[in-house]
Parts: sequence; C-alpha cells; structure tokens
Amino acid sequence: MKNMRLTIALLTLTLAINLTGCSKTDGLSPEEEMLAADQYFIKFKVNGKLKVFANDNVNSVVLGTFNDLADTGTGDQYASGIIGTNDLNGDEAYLSITFSTFEETLLNTAYTDYEPNDPKIRAATFIAIYTVDEIIYGSVDEVFSATHPKYTSDSEISFIEVGEKFTKGRFSGTWYNVGSNDPSLKITEGEFYVPRLKK
Repeated sequence: MKNMRLTIALLTLTLAINLTGCSKTDGLSPEEEMLAADQYFIKFKVNGKLKVFANDNVNSVVLGTFNDLADTGTGDQYASGIIGTNDLNGDEAYLSITFSTFEETLLNTAYTDYEPNDPKIRAATFIAIYTVDEIIYGSVDEVFSATHPKYTSDSEISFIEVGEKFTKGRFSGTWYNVGSNDPSLKITEGEFYVPRLKK
C-alpha cells in the first residue's frame, strides 16, 4: 500500500511538472523562437538589431538559388541569390539579394557590387533590396557611388556550402533609401541556410 501511494505521488508529480514545465522556447524573443522552430533561416542585423526570417510558410518564407543558367539576351549568365519574406508581429519585411556571373559561381568567394581585391569577385549584376514598412532600401553599385560620394558600395554575399536541396552562406552591406533624405541601413552578420530552388 505504501509503495502504491509513493507510485501515485510520483506519477502526479511527473504529470504536474509536464503540465506546468517550461517549454524549450520560454524566454526567447519571437526571432529566436522562429530559429528554434525551423532549420531554414535568413538572419542579419539592421543597424545592430537582429532580424530573422525563418521558413514557417505562414509568417515567413525563405528560398535560394545557386548557379541557375539563364540566357539574358547578352549571353549566358549564372544567377544565384536568396529571398525572404517576414510578417512577424505585423513587421512586414522583404529581403532579396541576387547576382549574376559570366562564369559559374564559386563557393567560399565573396561576390560584390564594387571592384574588390582578390579573392573577392565583382558580380556582373548585383541587386540587394530590403523593404520594411513599405520603405525600400537597396545596394548601390560602384558607378553610382563614384558620382554620389555620400553613398558606399560595400555589399557582398558568399555561398559557403551548397547541396542539392539547400544553400548556406553570409552577406553584408550598406543599403539606401535613395531620395527622402537618403537614410541608410547597415546590414551586418548576415547568415542564411535556405531551401534551394533548381531550374
């Protein structure tokens, strides 16, 4: 009888702990919860503040491409990039970085919107856009910044690992809302691990 009461007490305690216990995401920010809930993500800091897009297919979607061959009308080019959308807590945002090259994109090599020193490579085209609250920020290329000294061309992206179903890499840059007092955003510590779309 004593053992039976002890067993019931232990079962009750276990049930109480399970019902009232902490979940894995207690104490996490909404951004950290998104990362904990899904393996695919795009994360970066905007002027020091963390932003996360994760592939929950409800509030956020992330995708990538790598070395997709396209006929541009001026010769074949290889297109690579990432795209993400996010509507976390009503904070609608969109991020896209796409670039093209005349040769196949290399792993562990930064592709830029400016003329770099080796081992970085200037992309044939480089377009980076971040939209938040209907304000559009974008990268500027070296030609534009040469004639507009207050703008900096420093955007880059690199793919560090690519599989049949995923791409992984890093990115950074300074992006501008040209016009309207020309505010800028500093994008740092950008990382992505996204599902790969193939043609």
